[in-house]
Amino acid sequence: NLLLIGQHGNVTPAHYDEQQNLFAQIHGRKRVVLFGPEAFRSLYPFPLGHPHDRQSQVDLYAPDLARFPRFEEAQGYEASLSPGDVLYIPQYWWHHLENLDDECVSLNFWFKDQ
Repeated sequence: NLLLIGQHGNVTPAHYDEQQNLFAQIHGRKRVVLFGPEAFRSLYPFPLGHPHDRQSQVDLYAPDLARFPRFEEAQGYEASLSPGDVLYIPQYWWHHLENLDDECVSLNFWFKDQ
């Protein structure tokens, strides 16, 4: 589990987790962009063993389509989370998060399938 506290504009780059995730927004608002596992090749993950493995090499704000041409095929789903919202993020779903308010507090709860 992880308590996240941040300011406006803080970003968690697109990445996936290997466990199920319940993401609770406690204070402030957060923008979330989700991509299903089928977008794996289009998000160009860093190689395994790299310090950023499980994270996309693509800058979602300014994608370099010459370097990452398949990113254009990725279909994202955008959501805005407010205090009290809980988002279920299935394992292997990519997610990119951005704080929209000056004070943001969120809680992750990861769990494995039984």
